[in-house]
Amino acid sequence: MFVVLDTNHFREVAEATGRAARFRRRAEAERADVFISIITVQEAASGWLALINSLSAGRNQVRGYASFQKTIAAFQEFSILAFDPSSTAWRRSRKKVCKNPNETGWRDATNPKCSGKF
Repeated sequence: MFVVLDTNHFREVAEATGRAARFRRRAEAERADVFISIITVQEAASGWLALINSLSAGRNQVRGYASFQKTIAAFQEFSILAFDPSSTAWRRSRKKVCKNPNETGWRDATNPKCSGKF
């Protein structure tokens, strides 16, 4: 089993939230290989750099740089997937899914029991 974290889920892991702890336990139990994409790296780095650059130089930037450094360290925990031509082909071919609020996990949108928004 493998899992690719999107930027929001990566942020949870980088910030070591309670949700991240639950995710880590589940991933370990499932022996899942967990990845992030280069897009997540770009989005996270761009966000911190935008914050840091919006602050006046010096003391005001200390917390921003500390958080940025923590994010860079978190990147090192994962293999980073490339964004290449095969990535764009996969995106076009995947099926839409919807979340069924009465069950955990995702269901294929072609399943008639799948209710919810796409």
